[in-house]
Amino acid sequence: MTQNGKDIAFEMMDSLNSVVSRAEGKKELVYQFMKNYFNAMYEIEIRIAEEMKKEDKNGKLMDKLLDEKIDMFNQYWLQDDKQRVKFYKPCSWSGDPEHDWARVSDIEIFETGDDVKSQFLFVYKYSGFFESKYVYSTVFRDNRLLIVDSYFDL
Repeated sequence: MTQNGKDIAFEMMDSLNSVVSRAEGKKELVYQFMKNYFNAMYEIEIRIAEEMKKEDKNGKLMDKLLDEKIDMFNQYWLQDDKQRVKFYKPCSWSGDPEHDWARVSDIEIFETGDDVKSQFLFVYKYSGFFESKYVYSTVFRDNRLLIVDSYFDL
């Protein structure tokens, strides 16, 4: 192989390594983003669950906690589709938290590969009341990662 051929081969390998490294970096961002979302929601859900166990529930506190959950939702979800936002927006209390990171397993992250409209699917198994597989669809918008949709399979 000529020196020029070696240089081209090294450039191709460097380019490929760079692409792989960028993809892994983006997947790590998605992973941390989803983990942060789960942890933030879980903190609120635990407080709701504790209050729900009480015989004499504090209605004002329950409403305040639901408002906190909605605020957290607003920070992590893209708000460009009113119908979708209405469907996913927290609207009730639950005695069983739905965002316990300790119950998350078998995580896979897929990327569309489109650098302009980068979209990621965060796929995981959740062992709760039902053991289900879930998918969160996320996108980068205005240099922020945001959730746009959620799917599940029982």
